Amino acid sequence: MIIIESAGRFGNQLFQYAGVVSFSKARERVYLVGFHELSRYFGNAVNGKIRRLSLRNFHLLSRLPRKIMGLLMFGEVLLGNDGRSLLRKRGILPVFVWRAGYCQNEELIDGTAILKLNESRPKLEMEPDKEVAQGQNRPRCFVHVRRGDYLRFPAESSPVVPLLWFRAQIVEIQRVFGSIEFLFFSDDDVWAKQHFSANPDFVFFSGTAEESFAAMAECQAGILSASTFSWWAAYLAAKTGADGPFIAPLHWMGWRSRTWYPRNIESQFLSYAPVSDGSPSDH
Repeated sequence: MIIIESAGRFGNQLFQYAGVVSFSKARERVYLVGFHELSRYFGNAVNGKIRRLSLRNFHLLSRLPRKIMGLLMFGEVLLGNDGRSLLRKRGILPVFVWRAGYCQNEELIDGTAILKLNESRPKLEMEPDKEVAQGQNRPRCFVHVRRGDYLRFPAESSPVVPLLWFRAQIVEIQRVFGSIEFLFFSDDDVWAKQHFSANPDFVFFSGTAEESFAAMAECQAGILSASTFSWWAAYLAAKTGADGPFIAPLHWMGWRSRTWYPRNIESQFLSYAPVSDGSPSDH
């Protein structure tokens, strides 16, 4: 048995879910604690061996002594030092608590588990904006501009991708497709509309996070922020037939230092474009 408590938001919860499904043994039960954002999107659809454990019962288990006579009461699932493997640290009971983090590594996850969730999820009762509903005979490219909490990072390590990078990738997508519509998704709509509004091919999506994710996953190409939300939208789109490209900042959140962060986040289905730090007005 593995018990895993959700951490982070929707994209990170997807990585955790796909990681624990991949790591767990064929007949091993997995108990989810939390995962509310995942549930809001996928409903009650889960892998056959997945069960849910209430937060109350999880807290009751947490009150048990962690060690008895120096031995762990519960085992643990840990991330290996190389960041590319998961391992078990056994305890007295055949129960393992997930302490392996987010598993933001394509090698550690079972992506088909998320594809199956996506196939079985209840369809959203979504009525798109009139602007979004128009022009559906043309291919679409999502542009995910994440700012919000990223703006609170120290300036020297902020993962906010500059405006000029997005503009350069838009030109690249136009070169590939010719005629294409760009759907913009952002947690800072005012900023996005101010900097990208002067083009009839640009449409700004307004809707819930669940509706945004569904719409992004149906696009034929994508321009990503360094965000697991857009990573999974691009993953679902690519694995369900979209040819892409899906372009992300080189080195992901570590584009300023030119070092992959998180390490091992580099993914085979994405294309990467280097980022140059823009002027303050670009951010």
